[in-house]
Formats: sequence, C-alpha cells, structure tokens
Amino acid sequence: MPGWRELLLPVLVSMLAVIPLGPGAATAPPERVVPLAWSIEVVDAIGDAGSYDSLALNAANRPRISYSGDPQLRFAYKDATGWHRQTVDSAGFSTSLALDRFGHPFVSYLQGFSGDGLGVALAGRNGWRVASPDPEMGENTSIAIDAGGVIHASYDGYFDKQLRFASISRQSTIIETIDPTTGYMGSTSLAIDPVSQLPRIAYVDYGNFSTAKVKYAKKLPDGNWDVHTVAAGAGGAQISLALDPDGLGHISFLSSSLSYASENADETWNLQIVDPSGAGDHSSLALDSNGLAHIAYYDPYPFTNVELDYAVETSPAHWQTQVVDSSGDPGQYPSLKLDSMGHAHISYYQCNYDGEMCDGELKYASQTGSLTTL
Repeated sequence: MPGWRELLLPVLVSMLAVIPLGPGAATAPPERVVPLAWSIEVVDAIGDAGSYDSLALNAANRPRISYSGDPQLRFAYKDATGWHRQTVDSAGFSTSLALDRFGHPFVSYLQGFSGDGLGVALAGRNGWRVASPDPEMGENTSIAIDAGGVIHASYDGYFDKQLRFASISRQSTIIETIDPTTGYMGSTSLAIDPVSQLPRIAYVDYGNFSTAKVKYAKKLPDGNWDVHTVAAGAGGAQISLALDPDGLGHISFLSSSLSYASENADETWNLQIVDPSGAGDHSSLALDSNGLAHIAYYDPYPFTNVELDYAVETSPAHWQTQVVDSSGDPGQYPSLKLDSMGHAHISYYQCNYDGEMCDGELKYASQTGSLTTL
C-alpha cells in the first residue's frame, strides 16, 4: 500500500524533470539493443510483497534478497531446490542487504513507518537476531561490511533533516551525524573504500524541494567527514553508489533523466545523461571487471508501457540500453549485482495495481545472454 512518501515522490520527480544537470553534463542518446536472454522469476507474491528490496549474491552466485512484505521484513534465498522465504521482523521498510565473508546475511531497515528507528538483523544458527542501534530514525538505509567485519549503515530521517552513520562491532555501536544542515532527506547509498576501508555515502538532499541535489560524504583518516555536492537539480527516489578499485565513486541518479556521475582523482565529477527519456527515478549501479558501469532502472514513461530497463556502458560515455521486463508495472526498487562471470542479476518490485493500491510481487531477473547492437 503506498504511503505518504510514495504519494510525494511523483511531485519531486516532476520538479527534477525540468532541471538540467548543467553545462558540464554530457548527453548522448543510448543505443537500443537486441534483448538479452533473461530468466524472470516471481519470488514472493504473498500479499503486497517485494518493495524496498535489496539483492546480494553469495560465493556460489546464489541470490539472497531482503524486502518488505505486508509490511513484514522478509528474506528470500535460492538454492538447488528453489526459492525459500523467511519472515525476519514484523515490520520493515527501506531494506539493505550485505553478506559477510562467510556468506551470512545482514539487513539494515526501518523498523516500522516514517519516524521509527534503525534496525539491523543478522542470521545465525538459531535464526534471525534483531538489534535497534538508533531508535530515533532509520529511513533510506544502506548497509556495508568492512574487511574487519564491522557493520556500517547510512540512514536518515526525512523530517529530521539529518544524515546519520552507524558503525556496529562486537565492542560498541557508534552513531554519527554527518550532515545536520540538510533539508528534507532522500535516498542514501553506502560503500566501503577498498583502499582505505573508510565509508563513502552518496545521498539526496531535497532542501526545501526547490534546491534538490546529490551529495557525497567521505570519511577522512582523521575521523572527520568531507561533504560536497555532486550534482545540483538532481535526486531520485533511489540512487546508487559503487566504488572502483581505486576508491573513486560512481553514482546513478535522476536529474531530468537517468544520469551517471564518475569521480576524478581531484574529486571533481564527470556527469552524463544515460537515458534521456525521463526514466531513472529508481536505479541500481554496478561496475564490471573493466570498470564500466551497468545500471538497472525503472522506466514509467509512457504510463501505458512501464518497464524495467538495463543500461550498459560499453565504452566510456557510450551506452546501450534494453528492456528487461515490461509485463504489468515492473521495475521499482531495482537492485543489481554482477556475478563472478559478469552476468547481471536484478531483484525488483512489480506493482499490480487494483484501482486503489498496489498488490505487488517480488521478481528476480538473471542474465543468460550478451548484448547485440540493433
């Protein structure tokens, strides 16, 4: 069932649609390509299932998905016998999933509705354990685990106008307020720098709805945070951050359309519009072994032909796109991962609108072919 944020987001998107990235942004129309071969599965159709989903792959490239379902926090995994589903908590939104080096799942999530706190759930031998590291806020969560096994989560409170960061270890839980001067808050995406093992966060600051921007926070070795703006007049219901082997940031987000920012060594950013159709309010980004970007994204235009789309950077600043799923209203909350062979896997929510609300389902698409230019 859509809540206040789902009703408000179309207004924000319409605002962003008329604000260009600016003179530094490159725009090149993407090539449409012969569709990849995709295997598409319905994972959970019990109640309104599948929103706020997050995908991870284990060492055997098997999918694990956290998501919200009526309004439980749920978890699904696939093995040789098929899909299995579990209920983790009685309520859970804004989920984010990470696996530790042993393949154990950890989920950050909003424990209830807007204004409730941050939850972190982990699966052990005796089932799921749930902790509440911050009871004050917990929206737009994103989780990552560093090389030492410390759990990190970025999150915010929409009306609290704060970006927060939690570090959770066996010894302690540390809560930091990173950006207390932001306006109304949006999506966050967290990654750990592979070089320094320090956190990096991309997030949306809606300001007062007329000054929306994508911002980037880097934790420094002295413990302070460096915060700067990546793109003004930009945002999106779901942005996504990935780091390359040098620790440089790459972000997918919405400006007038699906956009992509890549960080330079001098901390400036290259900005591109990937798909000028107006799509991209929900996006998920991954980098392949060649450092090229892959983006799964929601394309609701035209409203009579809603799609889950997929864009691949075949060479720097050159993109190919294709439709993954166009049955019904698919593609919200996409979560993209590339497996050890470079094949794409996407979990996403499909809204089955009954005239009053969504009675949705969790879906999963896995790539079985390669791109061919039309």
